[in-house]
This record gives sequence, structure tokens and C-alpha cells, in this order.
Amino acid sequence: MAKHLTKEQLLLIHEEVCKEYKEDLTILFESQLDLIIDAPSRSVFDFTPYTTLNDKAGALMHEGLKLHPFLCGNKRTALLATKTFLEQNGRILKVEDPDQKEVCLRTTQCSLGIKDLSTWIEVNTVSRP
Repeated sequence: MAKHLTKEQLLLIHEEVCKEYKEDLTILFESQLDLIIDAPSRSVFDFTPYTTLNDKAGALMHEGLKLHPFLCGNKRTALLATKTFLEQNGRILKVEDPDQKEVCLRTTQCSLGIKDLSTWIEVNTVSRP
């Protein structure tokens, strides 16, 4: 069973991102934080769409990028939250910075969906030593 992020962890990640870049910590939509955190374990009428760790990580990243709950740092927070989620579950995302930025931008522009992110994560993760 996957270890999921908490809302507190997401807020700490966002705070870390904003401090590093000297950006505003304002939360625009607090209710969207729960949607992001719940995305990996979401089920509808007893159907669970995200069953693999990669799918769960893809759902977390997608919701973090698309819901845009913060004034600043949404893409960086979504990426770091995904990395944290994967690390908590024994995986490490190993990808170069330009590729990370490209994937985040393409997702926010609706060019990549959860399944695309799941595949990208699968290809770019390794087991944590």
C-alpha cells in the first residue's frame, strides 16, 4: 500500500519552494489542497482508477499542476510533492531540469494527462538505495 502525502507535507513543500525563490506563500484555494492530496487514492463508485504507484504519482502531479491552489510556485510544488511521494514509497525520480520544466508546462497546457505523466514517471524512476 502506498504512503500518501499529507496536507501538512504539501504545505511544507510549498513553503520550502517559496522561501527558496522569495515568493508569496498565499493559498488561493484551500479546498483544492485536499483534492490534490486525495488524487492518488481517489475512487468513484468503488472503482479505483489509479492502482500502480506510477499512476498514483501521475495523479498527484497532474492535480497539483492543474488545480493551481497557490499564488506562486505551483509547478515547482507539484513536482517536489511528486518526488517526495515517490521517495516515501521507495522510488527516486531521476530526470534533468529542462525535461522536468517541459513536462510541467505541457501538463498545465493540457498536452499531457495523468496516463502520460504515469508513463514519464515510470521511465524516469529508479528504486531508492
